[in-house]
Amino acid sequence: MLVNSARDTRISWILIILIILVSFFNFSEAFYPWLNADAGVNILMTRTFSLPHDLYFWGQDRGGSLVPMIGHIFYARLGIGLIMSVSLSHFLILASGFFALCGMIENNKVRILVALLWFLPPWHQQFFLVYNFLALQISLTALVVYFLAQSLNSATFLKGLPQLVIAGLILILGCWVSDLFFLTYCILFFFTLAGWKNKQKKINIFIFVLFGFTTFFLIRWAKTYATPIPGYLQKLIASPEIIRSNVLIFIKSLTDIFSFRSETFTESIHAWVLVFGGTVFVIAVRKSLSFFQKNNKKTWVVFYLVNGVAILTFLLSSNWLHANGVGRWYFVPVYYSLMAAFFLITNALSHHLKRRSWVMLFLIALTASFSGLYPLYFPQKRPAKLGKLSDFKKLGEAGIIADYWNAYVIACVNPAQLVATPHDRAQVRNTDFPEQVLHKPAIYLIKDQWMEQFPDSLQQFGRKLYKEGNEFVLGDCSLCRYRL
Repeated sequence: MLVNSARDTRISWILIILIILVSFFNFSEAFYPWLNADAGVNILMTRTFSLPHDLYFWGQDRGGSLVPMIGHIFYARLGIGLIMSVSLSHFLILASGFFALCGMIENNKVRILVALLWFLPPWHQQFFLVYNFLALQISLTALVVYFLAQSLNSATFLKGLPQLVIAGLILILGCWVSDLFFLTYCILFFFTLAGWKNKQKKINIFIFVLFGFTTFFLIRWAKTYATPIPGYLQKLIASPEIIRSNVLIFIKSLTDIFSFRSETFTESIHAWVLVFGGTVFVIAVRKSLSFFQKNNKKTWVVFYLVNGVAILTFLLSSNWLHANGVGRWYFVPVYYSLMAAFFLITNALSHHLKRRSWVMLFLIALTASFSGLYPLYFPQKRPAKLGKLSDFKKLGEAGIIADYWNAYVIACVNPAQLVATPHDRAQVRNTDFPEQVLHKPAIYLIKDQWMEQFPDSLQQFGRKLYKEGNEFVLGDCSLCRYRL
């Protein structure tokens, strides 16, 4: 492979840092225009994070609280603001996965391409950047693969042992963050089994299996402190009818993109550029693919391909996916696993690529990034969600009862004084909050997405509330004060 010049390397890393900064100031919790209640829960958890009770996302027994745990260190130990602490924690994990993947890529152009798709993804994959435990799974997967590759390439067992132990510890984190990571764990085991040298194989297998049992028992222990979800992991594989329904919904989502019926036309443009450009690229490099057969990273390309296909197959066969409407955020690991495989191949073939191939690759990446950024700036620049809600600070010491998608994100504006909870017919993730709300000196109800009009009185959490004063608007929400 051609050696990158020092000047090219410096320029590439400057561009990569700029891409990360653009991503942070558009998609992190502090700046994202469509920050939702789930991200709000993350922010609130960070403020009061404690072990072992906050090991999992409030109100469920899945989704390990890695972001709040790291964010709490920034907030409580370093004195950084709460929302910025969560933003830094989240992007630290994403950046770690990116740098791990780049550690297996030598070509500067390919690194820039990865940065564009990792930090400025197409519209449908923005769930990678806003909080999503499945997205964190991909970053942790990249870290595990990097350290396992280092271990496999070590000359002796002892030289490779530290990397193997680090990979094992990250595997434990991955299985805590996402139950789906257990599937990746199994796939990794079989791939590393094939890659280990005979003289190291037995002891390495023992260590790998030991980490597997340790992970299993640690996760079981952690879930005893979580709130079990009825139906979760029960009857895991769906019936043929439900699988067929999952597949049809998935296909419809793709056809909507290609037929310009998606949320943004820029995503459809990217989809067609991807098909056309991908075809041109494959035709251009087909004669060079024989070279890739000798590449030492072939094992990890196959792993990422198998991982992506296995996750896709499992998701489409899952009852849980169907129960959650075949949400597109579940497919984030599929997209990024296949993307990692593609760029490892591109890196291996990079010195065979001609200018037109590079042009097509950058056209694909740039249209992807543009499709994700376009809705944030057109037809006008969308302000940060938490910035729009900052007027709620004027309420001072107050309790808020609202719809689930409003309550937790509003409380993030001033959690020292504001306590908010969803109403008693919605999902209440923290059961301590309703009582705290009712003991505040002022209680406000928000009717958006909950009721048509404010009633003169209503029951909430076993207490009767009476309307006090007139309706008013604050932070684009309709409020009214109530009293016990």
